[in-house]
Amino acid sequence: MTDNLIVNGPPEVDIDRLMDEIREEVAERRKKDQGYSQEIQEHSFREKPNFESLPQEGNPMLDISSLRSTLSFAEGHTDVGTQVTPMVHFRRPIRQIAQWIGKIVIYLSSFITVKQREFNVAVIRALDRVIEGLEVLDTQNTLRRNEHIETRSTIGDVNHQQTRMNGTIENLKSTIETLKGQHVQIKELEKTLLQLKTGLLLQENRLSMFLEEARKRLPEPFRREDLHVMADEGKQLLETFYASIEDQFRGTREDIKERLKIYLTFLKEAGLDKEKTPILDLGCGRGEWLELAQEEGLRARGVDHNRVFVKQCRDRGFEVIESDVIQHLRGLPDASLGAVTGFHIIEHLPFEALITLLDETVRVLKPGGIAIFETPNPENILVGSCNFHVDPSHISPIPSSLMKFIAEARGLCKVRILNLHPYPESFKVSGSEFADRFNEYFYGPQDYAVIGVKL
Repeated sequence: MTDNLIVNGPPEVDIDRLMDEIREEVAERRKKDQGYSQEIQEHSFREKPNFESLPQEGNPMLDISSLRSTLSFAEGHTDVGTQVTPMVHFRRPIRQIAQWIGKIVIYLSSFITVKQREFNVAVIRALDRVIEGLEVLDTQNTLRRNEHIETRSTIGDVNHQQTRMNGTIENLKSTIETLKGQHVQIKELEKTLLQLKTGLLLQENRLSMFLEEARKRLPEPFRREDLHVMADEGKQLLETFYASIEDQFRGTREDIKERLKIYLTFLKEAGLDKEKTPILDLGCGRGEWLELAQEEGLRARGVDHNRVFVKQCRDRGFEVIESDVIQHLRGLPDASLGAVTGFHIIEHLPFEALITLLDETVRVLKPGGIAIFETPNPENILVGSCNFHVDPSHISPIPSSLMKFIAEARGLCKVRILNLHPYPESFKVSGSEFADRFNEYFYGPQDYAVIGVKL
């Protein structure tokens, strides 16, 4: 019985040989594990992105699909070292024993490698989350890149439109400058046309008078009185020319009206009434002050001996009398006016006539009435030495201190001097006390006004 068992039992096992085969299997397993690690490393970094050189616009920042493939490969090998291989190269009895021993070895090693496996699983999960985040970032980056492309396209369109607009603006500026030049030319032509029209009317009037007188006197000779009338008419031939001088050097109507607005405050302080305290403007010229007073609801009339100016004012609907200013003042009753004004007239008068003008002004003013006279300021060297003489009818400039003294001496009270119209700042120099003094004498006020009240 015993012999049969021995004869029919399993073949005798060579333990030494079995252990050698197990050692070979373990060594081979180690080689496979090393090969697996190397494969993981090669697979993970086969297409490693170069972060030192960022991709050009339009290329992905990271190859997400490659990372996903690497992660899937790692997840498929998380059980390495936890299962026994079939060991098919062993014979069946030895294979069973080897598998049994392998299970024991794996079981015993599991107490050592459990933390490593848990770490590997955690790392894989973390990498999965990282890849998910990278996918989101890649999507956002793509969207932003598309937005950037659209923005650049929009900016390009805007720049193109701005370039076109700049070109249009430049064309408009050129057109405006051309129109301004044409406007100035039209203004000059209108001024010349008005002067020619007025001069023509005056010549027609003179010619008509001459022909009428000639018709009456023929065949009789002209009387001395007729010759004096004709001589006086000859003096008026220069009136049109003088009006053109005013238009050329005095300034436009708009400029003069703007300068005269400063005097409206003094009229309001005097409490002028439209009916009871009328204004008389001596030497009213083109009527800028009359127009300004009328716009303020005040009653103002003018007087001037230049027929051209008188006609221009009357054409605009202003109340103007053709007369010598002193003769007209002498014909007015005492205390009949609320204000007497004269802008750039007193420098046209001889000294005796100036005294008479002030005396008559004080006489015709009501108590509380105001007198305003504006004249060039000779304390400005450029005005006194040059600009004053642009008008050939000027007699002599009057210093403000002298004018203030004359006004007070002839009966005006509360007399004050108002300096006006200095040169623009662009004319002035700076840098020293001498420069300030230079500006005061050369670029200071070009005009001044003497303002007084009758008590």
